[in-house]
Amino acid sequence: MRFQFTLATLLRGVTVVALLLALVRICYWNWLQEFEGQNETFERASRCALVGKFLPRQAKQINYWARAEGLIMANFAISEDDFLRWAAQEGSSVEQIEPLAAGTTVPNIYQRTPTLRRPKRGAKIKSGYLFREDDGDTIQVVAFDRDQERGYFTLVR
Repeated sequence: MRFQFTLATLLRGVTVVALLLALVRICYWNWLQEFEGQNETFERASRCALVGKFLPRQAKQINYWARAEGLIMANFAISEDDFLRWAAQEGSSVEQIEPLAAGTTVPNIYQRTPTLRRPKRGAKIKSGYLFREDDGDTIQVVAFDRDQERGYFTLVR
C-alpha cells in the first residue's frame, strides 16, 4: 500500500498544523500574560480588566501587578472613608487593626514584581483595617493603612 499526496493536500495539512500551533500559542500566551503599572490613575490602570473589576474608582496612585489567570496584587492611595465605603460594598467585613509594636504585614505588590522596586517584606500596617478570606480556591486580602492612607488588595485564584 502506497500513500500519494498531492501538493495541494500537503499544503492544506501544513496550514492546519500551523493554525493549530498558533492557536495553542495564543491561548497559552494570554493565560500567562502579566500586566503591571506604577503610580497610575484608575482610568489608566483599569485597562487591565482585573484592576477595573476589583479596585475602587476612588483609588489614585495605583501600583499593580496582575496575571491573566486571576492573580492581582495592588496598593493605592485612598481616603479612609472611601476605603470603608468600597469595602462594605464589596462585602468585606473589615476588622480594625489595633496598633501593634511589630505591625501587621500584608502582601505588597513589590514583593513579586521583577521590574519594580522590591523591599524585603510586605507592607507593615500599624493602624488600619484588614480583611482576609481563604475559601480553599481563592485567597483575598483587603487592607488599609491609616498612617499612609493606602489600600492594599491581593487576590489569588
